[in-house]
Amino acid sequence: MQSKLQPSDNCLDLIKRFESCDLHVYPDQNDLPTIGFGHLLRPNEMHLETIVQEVADHLLSCDVQSAANDVNTMVHVPLTQNQVDALCSFVFNIGGSRFRTSTMLIYLNANRILDAANELLKWDHAAGKVSNGLETRREAERSLFLS
Repeated sequence: MQSKLQPSDNCLDLIKRFESCDLHVYPDQNDLPTIGFGHLLRPNEMHLETIVQEVADHLLSCDVQSAANDVNTMVHVPLTQNQVDALCSFVFNIGGSRFRTSTMLIYLNANRILDAANELLKWDHAAGKVSNGLETRREAERSLFLS
């Protein structure tokens, strides 16, 4: 069995390219309290109103590790480092529960790599509408996934 790969700095760089960093609490697209690089505040973190960059970076690392745990648990075929990085960026953005029920995961575990890569492009909507930012992000994730 292949050892599980961890996300590299390429993954963090990709996420940072598409996620702005706000050191103050802000509502995300679903009006949920968020801070840093898209970190959803948990009930025990509701006291956070402002953080420093080092904390934002730490929260991002923890959130990406959570995404990596999801990828490593749900994907049952060998992955390249670039595939891990692309998938961790994707799962960081959509969440593990949505990834778990995705057609992309079905294709991936069937070793239908190109079909799985093409599924990334379908995840380009926010609030029911195509988002230019998500289109660009998914194209970047797909490109990394296939390289």
